[in-house]
Amino acid sequence: MTEHSKVLVGENTREQIAYKLLDKIFVAEGKTLTSRNREDILRTYVQCYSAAGGVYMDYEDTA
Repeated sequence: MTEHSKVLVGENTREQIAYKLLDKIFVAEGKTLTSRNREDILRTYVQCYSAAGGVYMDYEDTA
């Protein structure tokens, strides 16, 4: 099957806030999501997700 499933994120959830922050960071750095490697995207998202929750956690802390 080649059907893609969609992930819907509710308005003003921690996940949505983190994703919007991730997007703003990439725009500010002049890069797109597709120009980044997987590890860079995940590292930045973990940092955004933790910031949206009021706690700082680095990507290496999740390993």
